Amino acid sequence: MRVSVSTVKSYWLTHGEYLPIRKRGRKVKELSEKEREIISEAKMKYKLGARRLEKVIEQVYGVHIPHNRVHKYLLEEGLVKEEPRKKRRRKPYIMKESIRCQLPI
Repeated sequence: MRVSVSTVKSYWLTHGEYLPIRKRGRKVKELSEKEREIISEAKMKYKLGARRLEKVIEQVYGVHIPHNRVHKYLLEEGLVKEEPRKKRRRKPYIMKESIRCQLPI
């Protein structure tokens, strides 16, 4: 959010403090204890990864828990490890020239 200098100064003069800065983005939803138990039980029983556990939990337990939250919980508990090989970019980054540069003069 962009705020002009004059707005900040006027707010400071009237309130005696700077503008409060709010956190941006979507609020993180925490897992409940029931969901944690379901995830750990399913992991011990089926020994699958997060994406497949998502489907198994939905079919067997009737609860939808997104795979990214399942994976985050499994990382916290140390049941899975993070693989840096899978985090690397597969396609090389190529900077595209702008259209204006390609037009004849």
